[in-house]
Amino acid sequence: MKLLNFPKKIYHNIVGYKLTNDIQKFININKKYWGDFHGDSKNGYVLITGLKNSASNFVSSGRVAKSIEEETGCLPIVLVDALSFSSKYWKKIYGSYNIDNFLFYRNYRSNIFFIAKSLVLTAKFYFKQKSVNDLLKLEFENIRIGDLIYDTILRFNVGLYTIDKVKITYFGDIYSAFLLVMIYKKIFKKYNIKYICPDLSVFIRGGIPLRIADKNGATVILASRRTMKSYEGLDIFEGKHRPRMAEVNALRKNTNLYNDIDGYFENRFSGNVNEMDVLKSYKGKIEYNKESFCKYLNLDENKPIVFIMPHAFSDGPHHTPMHKLLFRDFYVWLVETLKCVSRINDVNWVIKPHPMSFKYREEGEVEKLVKLYGKNNIHIVPEDFNTKSIKNIADVLVTVQGKSGLEFSCFGIPAIITSQASYSGFGFTIEPKTVNEYFDLLKNIPSIQKLNEDQVKSAKVLSAIMFLYSRTDDPLFPKGEDILYFRYNEKARWKQNCLLMEKYNRSKDEFYLRVKDLINLNLYKKYLN
Repeated sequence: MKLLNFPKKIYHNIVGYKLTNDIQKFININKKYWGDFHGDSKNGYVLITGLKNSASNFVSSGRVAKSIEEETGCLPIVLVDALSFSSKYWKKIYGSYNIDNFLFYRNYRSNIFFIAKSLVLTAKFYFKQKSVNDLLKLEFENIRIGDLIYDTILRFNVGLYTIDKVKITYFGDIYSAFLLVMIYKKIFKKYNIKYICPDLSVFIRGGIPLRIADKNGATVILASRRTMKSYEGLDIFEGKHRPRMAEVNALRKNTNLYNDIDGYFENRFSGNVNEMDVLKSYKGKIEYNKESFCKYLNLDENKPIVFIMPHAFSDGPHHTPMHKLLFRDFYVWLVETLKCVSRINDVNWVIKPHPMSFKYREEGEVEKLVKLYGKNNIHIVPEDFNTKSIKNIADVLVTVQGKSGLEFSCFGIPAIITSQASYSGFGFTIEPKTVNEYFDLLKNIPSIQKLNEDQVKSAKVLSAIMFLYSRTDDPLFPKGEDILYFRYNEKARWKQNCLLMEKYNRSKDEFYLRVKDLINLNLYKKYLN
């Protein structure tokens, strides 16, 4: 598939993309909303890394840029995935937002000096490195890049779940990391960038600009209808879903919060939340009680039941601080966990494969590992198992940093986690500091108590933030929209953009307005009154 797409990429890089009738219609409608204000470079720039060519990204990133521009007076500048002479497509679309400052990613990538230096650096590293740890610790010009390279290799090599040694086939990803550092260093040196709004926050393409921005004192803004976060004053390495402690403490006082999250879980467990992982976990599945579950898997009801919740192996294990990961990646964690628990017979160990494993083409991989490393005391949940059942069955849950550790803490189930999760450090998770401490916990499951009332309340506050309050109603993404459909059908999405923009009202656009709240560190103000 990559080889088939290569000529098309070359063509688009040279000639550019075509402005279809629907895109031109969108441009004509959209431009009437954004001509009433314009920032000034004297106030600094808002850098939009507009490298993602999708209808949904354009309508999101364009409004994020304008919201920050209106609030701060900073001037938007967009890094587009084009050469300067083939950039008409990008200029026209972003131009409809009254944005007229552009940088050209393909021009930077074609810089002979950058190319030569990146090749030399990559070759030097390859021949000097002795282990995969050398890759993970790799830095260039005081920017850590090794973990981003590692995650990129996993994500874009189907069937690869862990890296034991650095191979020549990884040369391209290492080269790209060196190159991107030089590109963004040059951009930040030339422009006084106050804010950066990326279209991606992870892997090489997304992570490197964020880390360089942070080093240069720019504020990183992540804004989508599912996640909003300002990294102002925060560790750039922490996960995008992790809230500020002050926000958590303020929201504890919201008496409606607990009803809100209880109602959400009722809908989630019924499969009535239009998200693919929810549909795969809950929709049309059977809810087991403890008795029926133990009978089905032939478990001893007198032993504790522990659910081990694997991640999608290639879904970026280093999205949180690397030094807080007890294991190199999600795959190594599961292998070592299985080896340990296979020798512990006073516990019923149950594995629930990740619901999105199909997306990453990892279906059946967990089952293979259980056969390889497990014994008769390790079981896989039935295929018709409704994940809701866990709250009535589990005594303890084990994960690296998965959402299940937060979700089921709301029902008193303690979670052992082996990384900095978005919800760790708030007093209700069990967080071993070393691998040996983790294994000791697994050997002493019967001594772990259920969460108390205060811990459950803390979990509910974090859940309300993650599942409800950090999400935003967006008039350009109607409720009920099938996200996967529009991601892969650009023609339909542009038609939808046109229809929605006909009725657009900037003053009532919650997404646009919440970006302003975000940069003022007041994202949750409507939930505090």
